[in-house]
Amino acid sequence: MTSSQDVAYSALTTFHQKPPPKAATKSQHIKLTLVVAILSAANALVAARIFEQRGGEPHAITIDLRKSHNYIDPDIGMTPSINGQEIPHDVVVGNPFLRNIFQTKDGRHVVISAVYVDLVYKWTAFLGCSVLESSVRGTVKNWNSNDLEEAADKAGLPLALVQSEDAWLTTAHGKHISDSTIVPIKRATNSSCKELSHNLRRPLEGVKVLCCTHAIAGPSAGRTEHGASILQVMFTHGFEHSFVYTYANLGCASTRLNLHKAEDRERLWNLIKDANV
Repeated sequence: MTSSQDVAYSALTTFHQKPPPKAATKSQHIKLTLVVAILSAANALVAARIFEQRGGEPHAITIDLRKSHNYIDPDIGMTPSINGQEIPHDVVVGNPFLRNIFQTKDGRHVVISAVYVDLVYKWTAFLGCSVLESSVRGTVKNWNSNDLEEAADKAGLPLALVQSEDAWLTTAHGKHISDSTIVPIKRATNSSCKELSHNLRRPLEGVKVLCCTHAIAGPSAGRTEHGASILQVMFTHGFEHSFVYTYANLGCASTRLNLHKAEDRERLWNLIKDANV
């Protein structure tokens, strides 16, 4: 498309209604509804462009600013169900590390990541405390923040130290990220493009996507809903919460492979050869 065509096409995207106040989105400084509205509009615009370029009719895109922030916080707007029933959140009930921030001896705060059960075992063993939230809080408060961060790193346990943007930019991680492009793209190989059919019903119809991540909704929300065929590949003995599959993998097929086995690695390479993404 030419730049003039881009301008003409962007006119088909409209935003309506007033965004809710920041407090309604549980944000103190960022208007989350506007942030997500831009991303939603961009995804919809790309899908509509692809659809038109593959022979489909033009589409007008409308973004409701009252609802754009839904799903960013699981407590706001996230009410999916299966056959009218609530989705169970088993295996997370009683986990003291979820949605909690812990204060350290020197008055700073850390976020301890233990979404999965095995990490709950490892963290409580590392801290030498019980799984009760009060026990975790009392033990963390015996640590200075930098000492805890360093020890957790050596133990291979995920932890984030809460700090200002300026302080974070002085760390090795912060320096690396700040010097990197927002979305780095590197060509891995040169291969011929696979032709996609025209006269389709949905923008990504016929596109095959191989997904080896999990708990990421992009392959589902970003591609399946637009007609792509998604195959989710999980480790044979890997674990994911059932509610995460339900939230993030709607419309996806799934399989399990053990990449320690030669035959399963061969299967994966064959899947890669047949995939578009």
